[in-house]
Amino acid sequence: MYKKVPTILIIFKYQDVLTEYMGQQDWYRKTSWSENIEKEFYERFNRSKGAFHKAQYLRIQATILIDTSKLPNIHKGIQLLVLLADKYPDEASLSSAYLELAQAYYYLKDWNKSEKYFKLSIETQKKFPNNRTNAVILYCQYILERNLTKKFNDALRMAELYEKEQPIYLAHDDFLINSVKAIVYDFKKDSEKSKSFAIKAHNAANRTDSGFKYHKSYGLVKNKNSFLYRKIETIIKKESFIDKIISRIRLSR
Repeated sequence: MYKKVPTILIIFKYQDVLTEYMGQQDWYRKTSWSENIEKEFYERFNRSKGAFHKAQYLRIQATILIDTSKLPNIHKGIQLLVLLADKYPDEASLSSAYLELAQAYYYLKDWNKSEKYFKLSIETQKKFPNNRTNAVILYCQYILERNLTKKFNDALRMAELYEKEQPIYLAHDDFLINSVKAIVYDFKKDSEKSKSFAIKAHNAANRTDSGFKYHKSYGLVKNKNSFLYRKIETIIKKESFIDKIISRIRLSR
């Protein structure tokens, strides 16, 4: 499901509305952790003002640590995100923080906590709709990759609603939505719909231009060896019932 630590693209994790120069931001962008680094972090953190800024610092530092894929850093990242949720639950960061926790626990194979935080992220987003993440479609991906077949209909419903409620600009989201549909319809033995959506997912995954003038690679699908990509390729190669009939007719001539 994820490359390194959760491959799922966290589109919003580097939101940063702070105005300091980059040199002054280094203290909450550490890629390693130690007692001295932690001491410096909390000294600066405690001097910062307001839940909004404190939540931003915690979320950004936690995300960077988790993305290193090193277990000690992942656990430290989780600690920072839990602190954010418990003490500084600012609406601008809360849904993203829960989503990061869901992915961190997925990486640790703690399925119960992973699912718990996916759901919390989705519920929080409903309360604060101006601060959107792609938690819904990533939770659908979680359902598929864990093969939770009893929840496949829920995944299909959520993917369709997600697509209906907001424009899909990113190739990655387009890929995920159509992959969900393709795999669920494949499970339902509806080969025509399954193949149709698989082709759409394949096309989205192979886009080479984001459509953004200054960020040509933003939101593109980079991992062509993921479970979802391999699954849709398999679906595309399947012969549908009609294809089989046509093949038999040709062979009989």
